[in-house]
Amino acid sequence: MGMLRGHFAFAPDAEISIEVDPRKVSADTVAFLGRLGFNRISVGIQDFDPAVQQAVNRIQTEARR
Repeated sequence: MGMLRGHFAFAPDAEISIEVDPRKVSADTVAFLGRLGFNRISVGIQDFDPAVQQAVNRIQTEARR
């Protein structure tokens, strides 16, 4: 974010978004992203169908959803 802010002028009300993998993101990481200026997070769940999860190599059990 420091490099981006060094090269671009962000509007004060800009929506700054990032996609996270729910299998790997923690509350601490979400807080850190907020401190960096991210104010919109997309949770990257590709599909609930186990066959699709296998095909895209992103297995997420029911408990992790």
